[in-house]
Amino acid sequence: MTGGRGQQTRDDILRAGARLFALHGYYHTSMKEILEAVAMSKGAFYHYFKSKEDFALAVVARMRAEYEQVIQAAGQVPAGQRIGAVLDRFVELNESGQWYNGLLLARLIQESHQGEGELAKEVLELIRWLRDYWKELLVEGQSAGMVRTELEAEVCAELLTSVWLGAIPCRELEDGFIHLRQIADQIKKLMMIQAEGNQISQE
Repeated sequence: MTGGRGQQTRDDILRAGARLFALHGYYHTSMKEILEAVAMSKGAFYHYFKSKEDFALAVVARMRAEYEQVIQAAGQVPAGQRIGAVLDRFVELNESGQWYNGLLLARLIQESHQGEGELAKEVLELIRWLRDYWKELLVEGQSAGMVRTELEAEVCAELLTSVWLGAIPCRELEDGFIHLRQIADQIKKLMMIQAEGNQISQE
């Protein structure tokens, strides 16, 4: 269903589902909890989604669209500075208390480790897409002379993805245990990018 109140209702359900899945996981979130979160009957819910898995797939699609919005906004930043800009934006979003996509993705990765089912496939595809995007930014930064050329872009993209998605659930375990801002700044320094202006520091 698209347009008007129906689209708004669908978005509200997806937003509530993203929060519940991020906090409790897909398998540990019941249909009852989802329905209570949006004050909706089961019949009304199935008017928008065929099943819980169909709903989860829609949540993942919405999550990817929101990641794409962040990436598109970074396209306005000069080449070579986009890694720092995207990291800064991810820090802001994850520390806002309103962005559940980082924790949601980390949680779904844990639950999809066996790689079975459509949901697991979509989660894996999203991870690959993010990793490839980081690689693209690294190569772009190297071409612009702002990222260390001795870095192997593919390996660094894998490292960056793993570190970031690992830091977010650790932060949830103990408030203050992990500071995303410090992690982002260290990543920049390792890539020879200054935290202040996202500029390379030549030695």
